[in-house]
Amino acid sequence: FSGGNTLGWREAEVYAKRLVRSLRRTWSRSPMHGRAIRSVNIGGGSPDLLGASIDRVLDAVRSLPGFDANTELSVEFTLATVKPEFLARLVAHGVTKVSFGVQSLDPIVRGHTRQPRTLVHLERVLEWIDGRIPVVNADLITGLPGQSTAGVEADLETLMADPRISAISSYLLTVGAAPALVAAIEAGTVPTGPPALE
Repeated sequence: FSGGNTLGWREAEVYAKRLVRSLRRTWSRSPMHGRAIRSVNIGGGSPDLLGASIDRVLDAVRSLPGFDANTELSVEFTLATVKPEFLARLVAHGVTKVSFGVQSLDPIVRGHTRQPRTLVHLERVLEWIDGRIPVVNADLITGLPGQSTAGVEADLETLMADPRISAISSYLLTVGAAPALVAAIEAGTVPTGPPALE
């Protein structure tokens, strides 16, 4: 999925149809065709922008030969754009894992990355999920502008202490993941983060 802030319902419907067609065509030619599917991860961007069209995608995934009751079905979403109706659809389709980017809990670091400084979206989403999806994964990014190793450790400790979050993924900031942010760091318009090795 490509990132973005909005997607009209008609665009979402067309995109979902094309995605399903591509999924079926690719799967039919895959050497994995006919074998058990251990996990399916839908994400990389903002699948929540599909709204109700996520039903078409999840139905297609569940109908793949090799998908069964033991298959992990994971969907990513963006905290700021996800709606309770979308999460209810994930529950109805038996999604077993959700994942979303928190990046950092530090309001100053969040400001440098143009994210809301407060975590009201995180709290709201965790309330909406309310134990209805078995695995809730929060993504963190290290090496962000103004971030320190102590700040990263504090983020980890805070998320690990939250009983509503059952998994944490951590990624290193790279040029490919956020070229504009890396360019801003190089230009000196935002502070640097800790070195990658650190």
